Amino acid sequence: MVKEAYRRFFLNKVWLYLVMVALVSIFLYTYVSSLGVSGETMNLLVFVLLFLGGFPALLALMNMFGAFFKILAFTREIKGFPEFIRERLEYDFQSGDQIGDLYFTNSHLLVFQVRGGRGQGMACIPYREIREVRVAPRYANGVFLEILLENRYSHYVYFPSGVKPGTVPAIGEKISGLLSRMESLERVPQEVRKAEKREAQREERKKLSSMGGVFMILDFGAIMGFCGAVMYAEQCRERLYLAESAGYFLEMSQRGRLLFFPNLLFYIAMIGGPLLLLASLLVFLRRWGGETDAWSLEWKTRWKLVAFTVLVVLFLLFLGSMYASDVEAWRSLKEGFFLLFGGVAP
Repeated sequence: MVKEAYRRFFLNKVWLYLVMVALVSIFLYTYVSSLGVSGETMNLLVFVLLFLGGFPALLALMNMFGAFFKILAFTREIKGFPEFIRERLEYDFQSGDQIGDLYFTNSHLLVFQVRGGRGQGMACIPYREIREVRVAPRYANGVFLEILLENRYSHYVYFPSGVKPGTVPAIGEKISGLLSRMESLERVPQEVRKAEKREAQREERKKLSSMGGVFMILDFGAIMGFCGAVMYAEQCRERLYLAESAGYFLEMSQRGRLLFFPNLLFYIAMIGGPLLLLASLLVFLRRWGGETDAWSLEWKTRWKLVAFTVLVVLFLLFLGSMYASDVEAWRSLKEGFFLLFGGVAP
């Protein structure tokens, strides 16, 4: 469903109109400029192009931006549903039970239109919230269908050729039939519903367990990478100290390599590791506002992982800053850079 929404957005004819406006404006401006007209004429042409082409193009672009944000809201709403409901909605959408841009699923009415106006565009409306479906009285030409909701808001669906006489009764019959089917399914014994809920919770636990395992591997990987970078930097530092103590002359490129690359690796591990962990933490917590009923079962596990990751980040930053100040890693990094790439000592 989400892919289809974005496909309709990018294949909308408004983009072709904007491209045509830009091409025609560039052609006219180039053609008139080649005629050697005066500056006042060029200014008048630019004003006409901006008024006749730019203003409608700007309105069209604003409309498309509004449609894009509505697609984002539609996507968030769909992703907030439990997985089995999303799968059912996707299946019903692919089956193609529709009237115009209205798609009828088991529980929701999907509206698939790329429009940026108020109360228009993408929508996922539960059947229980629909009070009435009628031709919009505020539009005299009868090309908009109005879906009145329980919260006293309305959603408008655009029909380019007008709302035909049998459209409204057909939509009402479909919604009534699907509501009756939903009510009959709700009479399923309580034990079956509890079993389905337990199964959904078990699946959520499996997902959380797998995500947590990957997250713990990242934490320990960041620690091991940091320790390895420190050990490598100390090894190179020891080699440089022994060479200088023995009076062995090192070339600038050799000394630059021993100073630059170990310290660069150290800073990458000290800064890149915490950044990677924080980015992974944001990805892990992305579903915080999702299915709270199932996710609340493992809230202790989530908080333990979050607390452990924050401690790892603080540990890496604290230990790294202490080590860097003790061995003057930044000064060594700059010195190695100048020796290796500049060929001169700083």
